[in-house]
Amino acid sequence: MDNFDTTKWFKNQYIKEHIIIESVSVNLDDLTFDMVKDTFKDQYQNVHFSRKQPNGEEGNYYKDAVSFPNPDDSLSKVGDMSAFEDWKEKTLERYGKVNLLLQPEASVWFDKVKIDDEKFLKDKKGYVDAKGKAMDDWSKKGYSIDEEIDMNDPVLVKARAAQMADEKEIAKQAELDKKYGSNFMDKLDAEINLKQELQDLKDERAQLMIDMEQEAEPEGGEIADDYGSRLNDIDSRRELIQKDIDDLRMYENKEAIKETFRFIKENNPEFTSEEIKAELKEIEKLGNQLNEELCAKGKAYRKRRMAAGEKSSAYLSGRAVKVCKGQMSGKKKKK
Repeated sequence: MDNFDTTKWFKNQYIKEHIIIESVSVNLDDLTFDMVKDTFKDQYQNVHFSRKQPNGEEGNYYKDAVSFPNPDDSLSKVGDMSAFEDWKEKTLERYGKVNLLLQPEASVWFDKVKIDDEKFLKDKKGYVDAKGKAMDDWSKKGYSIDEEIDMNDPVLVKARAAQMADEKEIAKQAELDKKYGSNFMDKLDAEINLKQELQDLKDERAQLMIDMEQEAEPEGGEIADDYGSRLNDIDSRRELIQKDIDDLRMYENKEAIKETFRFIKENNPEFTSEEIKAELKEIEKLGNQLNEELCAKGKAYRKRRMAAGEKSSAYLSGRAVKVCKGQMSGKKKKK
């Protein structure tokens, strides 16, 4: 130890602790497995076995591979092109063309690859928080944290699912607010317009089918291909529109049902339970089928309910239709 240079040792320690990790930023859509191997030159040296790859050729699977993050607390080992493409496809499908940070100089193995995306990080935090809460609940039941924990335990699975569902709903609501507006009127107008657009596309498709039967080659050809392409385009647009309509309806809250129940009882005090259920379904159906502007009385009723804090729903729209038809009163009866 006589030759030990303490000054040099402390200097090296300082450099290690304060070194800036060199990272490579790349969009996931552009990233390839070859780029991963080129970036992490110290890894991908120890071949474990070989297997057929997505390009149809035999390729090596490496023991000393880099692990890529998942939206829970796990990582996926990317040992070959097949493993990489599988992870890439799932991540693109769920989060789109996110940016990645490749950090070959990271001091710990689980920091080698990072995803720089707000939604991904939010989902990951949500999972970890839900897991932590579930473990706390598990511990409160009298189990020791030191005991082996089954991550497929129903308590943990349910907690994870609930947390993810809540976050998805919040994210979806924010997306709808951004796309169509945050207040009730905006969403109602959007739903009416989308329904009309859906009907227009349905009519357009029906006419195209008639035209295709008359003009397209029975054995197939350029004209038939053109009609097929146009029909596929319409079907894709209809699918997207229907999804938005379904999403807009998804946020109907329980208060709307309760208010509709009260509305039915108040206007039809003699109704039996079965009649109330039937009326509830009819009102919901009327609201879902609403594709035109409400009358003045219906608008006034809807405005009062909105002022009272009720949110957009098929039930509210259906009640407004009933008011327009004169089948029910839009004014609360005095006791």
